[in-house]
Amino acid sequence: MITVDELNRLDGWKEIAAFIGRSVMGARARAKAGMPVYKLPTGGVIADKVEIRAWEREVRLKMS
Repeated sequence: MITVDELNRLDGWKEIAAFIGRSVMGARARAKAGMPVYKLPTGGVIADKVEIRAWEREVRLKMS
């Protein structure tokens, strides 16, 4: 059975970039700007769709 956490999880820069509609470099730049991305001990990264959407809303509110 697939859990909600697994459905919301993005594995790697390519998945994160596709989710936010940016290039991998754009996704990395957003992570440096505070987008919630978690580095794994293996060197990869993961992110959560819900956390990214919340971060995007927060950024938009600050800009308005």
